[in-house]
Amino acid sequence: MNMVRKLTVLAILVLPTAALASSSVVISHTQDALLQQVSCVSRPQPARAINAMLKNKLVRYVANDGGIYLFAPTVPLKLLGLPIRHISGFDRDRAFERTPRARTSEPPMFLPQFIEIDVGVPASELKRRALAAGLKEAAPNEGKFGFEVKALDPNISSIECDGE
Repeated sequence: MNMVRKLTVLAILVLPTAALASSSVVISHTQDALLQQVSCVSRPQPARAINAMLKNKLVRYVANDGGIYLFAPTVPLKLLGLPIRHISGFDRDRAFERTPRARTSEPPMFLPQFIEIDVGVPASELKRRALAAGLKEAAPNEGKFGFEVKALDPNISSIECDGE
């Protein structure tokens, strides 16, 4: 094989690996940012987080019901090592890009700004992992801000942070 041909074959083998490496860095940063969003250290910014994922083609728009937007991963994403099924949210401050507008003219005034991530495990496992990672659980009766876990199905649960 001549030298030009060897270099061409080498370039073809190296290019996808480099693209994959940069893609895995984006996914890793995204997963870290999602964990930060649900940790409730500060007010969640769902549109900012989801718009970055839309731009990088990590999620796709699924639905919009009264201003609450639902997105599905297009690549394997994980939160606390668990597979993400869906991400939903509502943002009073910023619009979700590349999505249709809500069917209602104005979302309900009582709706807090929030981000919610659905994962494929029971709620008890999600809560255990969140606490082990150092996230603080909400205690609304005590005025403590933090994450909340809900069971959606026996093997699907969600973790949420709302900013109100």
